[in-house]
Amino acid sequence: MDSPLMESADSLLDKLAGKKLTDAQAFKLSGLLPQSLKPVDIHGEIHSQYILLNTIRGRLLDENSQLLQDATAKEVQALMSQCNSFLSLYLRSMEKIDRDKELVEIEQAVTEAMRDCPKEVQDRYLERLKELLGV
Repeated sequence: MDSPLMESADSLLDKLAGKKLTDAQAFKLSGLLPQSLKPVDIHGEIHSQYILLNTIRGRLLDENSQLLQDATAKEVQALMSQCNSFLSLYLRSMEKIDRDKELVEIEQAVTEAMRDCPKEVQDRYLERLKELLGV
């Protein structure tokens, strides 16, 4: 028999089925899932960080991006910390994306150059490449 907590969770999931969640609600809900169930998705993580940043920002700034009078120093510190986390993750990700793009360009250049090589050189190259890639 399921525990009362599991029954409650199942009931809540049934009620949520088909409902439109805001980005902030979806982010909060995804944070409740065990980490082992979620694959690493850098684009999703950047998006989650962005949603969190905008959620905090929306609580502390008005529509003209002016700090609300009732914002505490701790809340402003949390906003600044989230800004730093988001920017750091974004910049690291951009470096990886740029590096991956450069590797693709190198691969394309080598592939094009290999077309002009004799068949035995091409075969040797492909064998060595397979060894290095573990294919």
